[in-house]
Parts: sequence; structure tokens; C-alpha cells
Amino acid sequence: MRVSKRLQELIEKNRTLDLESGFEPAREYALRLLDMRDYPAAQIFSKLRARGYSEEIAQQVTTRLEDSGLVNDMRYASMFVRDKHEFRGLARRAIAVELVKKGIAREVAEAALEQLSSDDEKKMALVWAQKTVRSSKGLETERCLRKIVSMLSRKGYAPSLAFSMAKEALAHREEEENDKW
Repeated sequence: MRVSKRLQELIEKNRTLDLESGFEPAREYALRLLDMRDYPAAQIFSKLRARGYSEEIAQQVTTRLEDSGLVNDMRYASMFVRDKHEFRGLARRAIAVELVKKGIAREVAEAALEQLSSDDEKKMALVWAQKTVRSSKGLETERCLRKIVSMLSRKGYAPSLAFSMAKEALAHREEEENDKW
């Protein structure tokens, strides 16, 4: 990653700061980040470290933000789960992997994922399977089946669920085609 000369100078300056002189600028930077969007604690910590602040300063700022409620991993994880499931159609398994990559504790991720039931997951898999069927008009049934199962698998759905939802979506397509005649 290429860093501008100005940013590099700022990073070097931040590396020389002690806790007393570095805390306030680090806190201000973290607050500017949080003005744009929500972040988990681990990402705030990483961004502060990348900006050249010492581990001690980054930890103090992150802890203070967590104590004040401005950074809340559970709130972040819950929002993340809803967004990734509703808008990208990801399954619990794929969302869990992404949460862990973002530095969310496994227990927090599991608690956030509890808001998704197996019925929610099944309904979403069917919705995405039906979308794929609609966009695959003219494609032979076997190829369409493979396309749907592959897509659902990439979204983190279990192979058995992906296959059954693909079959259901294809059966619905065949019913609609038969009704036209």
C-alpha cells in the first residue's frame, strides 16, 4: 500500500507520542472514524495502530470508546448480521466467518447470529434460488440446478439446503411453464 508523504510524516510523529500527549489526537481520529460508520473495537484498535499510535494509546482509546458505548461489538455484529443476510443473502456460516475476520469474538458472533432462524435462512435461500432461476431463462434444468447450488454454496448455505432450494425453485419454474400452456 502506498502512503502519502504527509500521512507518513503523521505516522512517524504519532510513533513518538507518549500516552499523555497521544491520547487526545488518537481519540479524535477514532471519533472521526465513528462519525462515518460503526466499527468493532478490533478495527478501531487496528486503525489506530496503522496510524502510528502506540499499542498502549490504541488500547486506552478503544477501551474508553467501549466504556462510553460509542463502540459496541454486539451492536455492530447484530447490524452486520441483518445487513449481510437481508441484502447479500449470506447464510449464518458465511456471516460468522466474516465477523471473526473483523475481530468480533466468537461468543459475540454466535449471540448475534441467533437472530437468524433456520426458517429465515431457508426462506432467503429460496429467494436467491428463485432470482437465479428467473435470470437463467432458457438454460437447461441441469445447468440451472448446478448454477443455483454453486451460488448458494458460495453464500455459505449447506449443500443439502442449497440442493433442496434449487430443486424447489426449478419445480416452481416448471409449474409456471406448464400453466402457460
